[in-house]
Amino acid sequence: MLPGLAGTVYREFFTADGDRIRRAVDRWIRESPLFTGVVDFDAAVRDPEHDVAYRVELDSGDHLHPNDAGAAAVPLVAFER
Repeated sequence: MLPGLAGTVYREFFTADGDRIRRAVDRWIRESPLFTGVVDFDAAVRDPEHDVAYRVELDSGDHLHPNDAGAAAVPLVAFER
């Protein structure tokens, strides 16, 4: 069980296999030559102490969705041309 998920309705979404796949997909996106840029939301909200969780101040409380501050972790200006 991943930190902070025991007792939440989302605990079944977090497995070691699922996390391994998530990390592989994130690595591919970050390193792929197919993209001219990447907004790394994971890096913006990840807890450095528990890298499978949101930073506490960015977690909505359900450990699956960011709160408003977490959703704003990547400023919209990053998407402007």
